[in-house]
Amino acid sequence: MSKIFVVEDYFPQKEYNLICQNILQVDFIPPPIENRKGVEEASATDGGAYWFQERIPSGSDVAVACYNSIKPKLLHDPKAIQAALYTIVSPQKQFAPHVDNGGEYQVLIYLMGDETVNNGTGFYKPDGKGNMNLNTHIGFRPNRAILFTKDNYHAPLLWAGNSSMRYSICFSFDLE
Repeated sequence: MSKIFVVEDYFPQKEYNLICQNILQVDFIPPPIENRKGVEEASATDGGAYWFQERIPSGSDVAVACYNSIKPKLLHDPKAIQAALYTIVSPQKQFAPHVDNGGEYQVLIYLMGDETVNNGTGFYKPDGKGNMNLNTHIGFRPNRAILFTKDNYHAPLLWAGNSSMRYSICFSFDLE
C-alpha cells in the first residue's frame, strides 16, 4: 500500500546547519559515463542528467543523526539505515519516474536549493497502459523530509522550470 508523509523541520536546527556545512565539503564526482548515457536517454537531456551522489559512511555523525531523527516520527523502531546518500540533482528536460531499491521505507530530506515547488519531487501512479501520471507534487523546502513506501514511483520535478540545483539526503530502512 503506497504511503507518503511529509515532515517539516526534520533535523533540529543545529544538526541541520552542521549537515549543510558537511555536504558542502563532500567531493562529489561525476557519475560514470555509462550511467550518464542511460540517464541521457531516459531524461532527454544532452550529456545525461547530473545526479551526483556520495555514500554517507555508516556510523558517521550524519548517519546517526538520520537514524535518531527518524525514531521519534515512527510508531516502531527502524532497523539500521540502508544506503544513506548525499545527492545533488540539477535541472534538466525530464526525469523518468522510478522506485528505489533498498528498504521498505524511503526518506528524502531536502537540504539546500531554491525554495520552489518545482525543486521538489513528483509521485506518479501507473495508468495500466504503460504511462505514469503525476499524482502528488511536493515542493522543496529546506529541512523538509518525505517518508514514503518503496512502491511509490517518484522523480525530481526540476524539469518543470523555476528550479535550481538541489542538495538532499536519501536513505531507506525497514521496521523491526
